[in-house]
Amino acid sequence: YSHIELAEEQLASGSDSWSLDLPDRVRITRTGKELIVSKEKESLRNLSSRHSLDDRALFEYVVNEPGLIVAAKEGFNISFSETSGMNLKDIYNAGPGIAFFDMEKISFPLIVRNYLPGDRFTPLGMRGSKKIAGYLINNKVPRENRIKYPVVISGGRIIWLAGFVIDDSVKVTSGTGKTLKAELSLA
Repeated sequence: YSHIELAEEQLASGSDSWSLDLPDRVRITRTGKELIVSKEKESLRNLSSRHSLDDRALFEYVVNEPGLIVAAKEGFNISFSETSGMNLKDIYNAGPGIAFFDMEKISFPLIVRNYLPGDRFTPLGMRGSKKIAGYLINNKVPRENRIKYPVVISGGRIIWLAGFVIDDSVKVTSGTGKTLKAELSLA
């Protein structure tokens, strides 16, 4: 049974996210449509194919008022600005890195941090909560990229999985007065 046959079986399985460790520090990884064959510098026994909390630098930023967070080490910036008189059509057509919140439904300070195992929120338009990790998996975000997306918290609840979707509880409606606009830029 050759390693080539093993790799062919993995490809034929239809799964779009897997990793195969071979002799001589060779790793074959599939993430979405990409197939990466790499030779690691150290023994694969010392490397984890999964990211644990210990593998990533935990971060947390406190936002006391609208402004800019520069998280250079983590590779992102988020700007927060207060707006009013927004057209609902413009809000719903904003890009994935832009979010709008009803100012009456949030409270400062906001917390921007890594998502943690077990974190949950209710994505816009859904009933019931969903785990952040599950949401990212369902949206085909490769495992190694999932830690790049921070969450924004207001009053102890997650209001935005930055770059993806807001929590349904803070959505802008026709009755909304002031809105908070957030823009995520990945470095």
